[in-house]
Amino acid sequence: MTKKRAALGDRGTRAPSIYGKAAGLQGPTTTLPGKAGQRKAYKPTTRPKCSLYLLPDVLERARNAADFLSGPPERLTLTALIERAVDAEVTRLAKKHHHGKPFPERSAPLRRGSRA
Repeated sequence: MTKKRAALGDRGTRAPSIYGKAAGLQGPTTTLPGKAGQRKAYKPTTRPKCSLYLLPDVLERARNAADFLSGPPERLTLTALIERAVDAEVTRLAKKHHHGKPFPERSAPLRRGSRA
């Protein structure tokens, strides 16, 4: 019988969270399913996977910024950069188009692919 080799994440070594207590930061917040307008903080380990397409130059600029700011004191990751950018843009759009209130919950899943 052969032993199964442990995966990289199974070795008990994890990089420290950028939202750690030592840094005095909280994780990003999002409106989770449930009561409308109720914002809850979630732990970074519960992030759902999201695939999307970006223009090559936008992605390259984001990767360059994340790489440049990956050391102290920012310790920025590409995921954290994109989370912050999306959160800031959704907040801006809500202020502009929905009187600063959270957008209503979707009644159906988003359509996938091109709408052309």
